[in-house]
Amino acid sequence: MPTKASHNSTNVRTLAGGLLPTVFGALERTVPGVAGWWADRLFFTPPRPRLTHRLERVLASATRFDVPFAGGSLPAWRWGSGPTVLLVHGWGSRAGHLSAFAAPLVTAGFSPIAFDAPAHGAAPGRRTSVPQMARALAAVATAVGPVHAVVAHSVGAAVTALALRDGLGAERVVFLAPAGDPEGFTRTFAARLGLGPASLKAMRARAERRIGVPFASIDVRALARGQRAPLLVVHDRDDEEIGWSDGLAVAQAWAGAEALVTRGLGHRRILKDGEVVARALAFVAGARAEPPGCGHAGGGAGNGAAGLCPTCALDRHLFDRAARWARADVDRIAARSCP
Repeated sequence: MPTKASHNSTNVRTLAGGLLPTVFGALERTVPGVAGWWADRLFFTPPRPRLTHRLERVLASATRFDVPFAGGSLPAWRWGSGPTVLLVHGWGSRAGHLSAFAAPLVTAGFSPIAFDAPAHGAAPGRRTSVPQMARALAAVATAVGPVHAVVAHSVGAAVTALALRDGLGAERVVFLAPAGDPEGFTRTFAARLGLGPASLKAMRARAERRIGVPFASIDVRALARGQRAPLLVVHDRDDEEIGWSDGLAVAQAWAGAEALVTRGLGHRRILKDGEVVARALAFVAGARAEPPGCGHAGGGAGNGAAGLCPTCALDRHLFDRAARWARADVDRIAARSCP
């Protein structure tokens, strides 16, 4: 099983292989409080990857607007018209990284909206947190009106789950490679920095004071309990940043959720895979993520596969040929039968 790793570690991955573990080891023996202060600042400072020319062109095809937030504004982009689908990026990511969903959603009659969260992309700020990102998501939702669905990646799933708990309305939700366990983030982050137990304790205390709540309160598995919006979780077995068991645990905790497991996509290619996009789109549009060939009665003439309903016929057409979905029956959690 892949080892869970924190997105926050991207900030220090290069340095962690050199001087930082030595420095933090010395601080652990002398002034662990200083080590905790420094680690806390690193933990809440996301990296800012640049947009490629291709992603710049995709964003240029959208209508750019600004959303007032915390005395400033957040950049946002809207494509098309129709029911709103919010695209929520993860830690150290940005709006353009979910742009593969834009054109298919527009073609299907939806209006996708992506935005840069605080301290990400072109948004202001240097440090942020999951609760602040959740408030930013709520601000975007308020600015654009009713939300039909949310598609969220990685830490964006925690952001979305927290916003839903606090009143965000969405009819359907898709989580791609969701990060479920904030405790795991800190442990992995600490291991990369070489933090000792005293330094880690100091860092966690400062971090929880910064966000104003204990980490347990932003655990997606806990936030999932009581949720009512239908959820689809898609996670890859080869994800080396967020173990696929996180995604299954979230789906297990979320009543009626469906989970599908892919292979060979990792943590980021899952955002670009055409079949993943098609599965998410079908779910957003109201189709359940049934594996190909449910074989129930209810098909009709012209559906392309005798004995299948239109939804399952479409699934068979799209996905029978995809080996990475071969274990969908085994890995699906609480999947519902087609009507």
